[in-house]
Amino acid sequence: MLPSLTSISVRRRPDRRAILGIAGGALLSFALILSVCGNATSATPHVATTADALAPNTWAISVPTSWFVAPIAGLHAGDHVDVLALRPGERASATAIAFDLIVMSADDRTVTFGTGADDATALGVARASGLLLVPLLRSTR
Repeated sequence: MLPSLTSISVRRRPDRRAILGIAGGALLSFALILSVCGNATSATPHVATTADALAPNTWAISVPTSWFVAPIAGLHAGDHVDVLALRPGERASATAIAFDLIVMSADDRTVTFGTGADDATALGVARASGLLLVPLLRSTR
């Protein structure tokens, strides 16, 4: 037999690039399926926080009810409050220091207000100056 006429069956190994391409494609599709299914089952609902409830450019300040001379019982979220500062003594005076504070939450010990920077500063300065604070609840009508 002549060598050119004989057929030798040689088993050829698959190309490395093809194997790597198939393996990479399988990993990519597995990762995509896992990310789509994983997000649907493990998605946690967004929990609303106090910061989410604040209006833009406002801050929350928690004021102990002990700061108030006459705390208001029954404050609820959404109520609007003004605060007077009283100077006791021989020459007593009263000054409105904070306007339209929005009650974010209230309990027996603290009231959390949503307010601008000026009103928050005025509350702190009045308390540090020894003035007596009186909250005034605004009417809804």
